[in-house]
Amino acid sequence: MAPRARRQNGSASRRGWRDLEALVQGCTFDDFLLAPQFSVLDRRDPASIDLSCRFSEHVVLKRPIVSANMDTVTRAPMAILQAEEGGLGIIDRGFRAGDIEPQVREVQAVKRTQHLVIADPWTIGPESALAEALAVMDRRGVGTLVVVDAARRLVGLLTQRDVRFIDQGRQAARFTVAQRMTPRERLVLHHRRVLLATGDLGFSSAMTYDLEAWAPGVGKWLEVSSCSVFTDYQARRANLRYRPAPGEKPEYLHTLNGSALALPRVIAALLETYQEADGSVGVPEVLRAYVGSERVTRSA
Repeated sequence: MAPRARRQNGSASRRGWRDLEALVQGCTFDDFLLAPQFSVLDRRDPASIDLSCRFSEHVVLKRPIVSANMDTVTRAPMAILQAEEGGLGIIDRGFRAGDIEPQVREVQAVKRTQHLVIADPWTIGPESALAEALAVMDRRGVGTLVVVDAARRLVGLLTQRDVRFIDQGRQAARFTVAQRMTPRERLVLHHRRVLLATGDLGFSSAMTYDLEAWAPGVGKWLEVSSCSVFTDYQARRANLRYRPAPGEKPEYLHTLNGSALALPRVIAALLETYQEADGSVGVPEVLRAYVGSERVTRSA
């Protein structure tokens, strides 16, 4: 493109932004109404639908969704969710006047979550005081610390579950990290079985158990599978019956409905649990025969 043509396009772009700024200046949310329009999609494949839009001159969003810069709307968790969906979260400035450090910590939390595997997790030594570890968790806003030895090799994890009933006063001063951490040999996957409350059940289920794995990177339990008792609901629809004894009246079967493992979540939990301080990932002993290695490292 010739220099003059580029200058003309640039001038037109700036005029467009000035026109848009003049249009929205002094307006509030209620001054705009988004009117739905008819459109035809050749297919519902998300890969074939382009919703990208330009947020600014140099920032393009995959999804035209932006969360407001309000303290009750956008902090690090909302900004992370927006980024994962292709949108944008604008962190507010509603902190103490003149204090920029809280804003910096919010941005750091978002940036550290931009990849599945965090290349530089927060670490601590096994002989460090538990009070020091709790202070790091609070200051960095994380729920898991990687415990490493002098050679920077993984020896365990210290999570919020390990310190749940420890206060930051005298109790924390009495313990070391090694006394409260989960040692490496016990690191397979932190998991739990959850019996769902009646209000959380679907109308067809009489009882449901969820299996959840702990993901240290996000500090949350992730549902990876579930199993439900449907009594005779499915059997009636499929007309599945059995005869309790010869000559007796047939009765409907009771069925179980179990889901397969949610592999992306299981893999994420494995990567986050077994990540070393150097970014490599240890392979649990039960999986080494399938992976063919004790450690997964980055390719050059």
